[in-house]
Amino acid sequence: MNQKFNKTFKIIIEGARNPGKTQLFCELLNKNYNEAEIGPELGIEIVQYQNINYKLQIWDTHRQYNHMKLATMHYKGTHVVLIVFDVGNIETFNLCSMYIEQIRSNCHQNTQIMLVGQQFNYIRQVRIDEPILLAEMNNITYTEINYLEDTQQAIILLKQRITALAITNEYQ
Repeated sequence: MNQKFNKTFKIIIEGARNPGKTQLFCELLNKNYNEAEIGPELGIEIVQYQNINYKLQIWDTHRQYNHMKLATMHYKGTHVVLIVFDVGNIETFNLCSMYIEQIRSNCHQNTQIMLVGQQFNYIRQVRIDEPILLAEMNNITYTEINYLEDTQQAIILLKQRITALAITNEYQ
């Protein structure tokens, strides 16, 4: 990939175990999903936003840390953190407030946070209004991806929103 870009933004995918972080990582990078992934992984994606190319360094943390110091080191220099949860698993949603707090404690004040709900089946344990309220209370963005439908357009829009948030971070 020898594409020119204007700016590089660091994006972290965060959340509880098994809410679909690695699947989202693979969707954002247009690569095949491999459940066996372990350890932090970096992917690069060039996104065009308002006719300018931006390089997104997307980190899938896999949340395999044994020590909180290691868990917070990866936040350094982050522009946007995606907190991912599974709408079919209330436990993954219940941890989102803790992640918001952790990010605010360990990131630059301009780091943008996006809450990402993912739906993999028809079972829904998280009411539609709950993540919207959490996002509003914490002044963060919320979006939802439904894997029961065609996700291609949702992923394109998500990349655009991530880039817009990163630009917001850069100029605050």
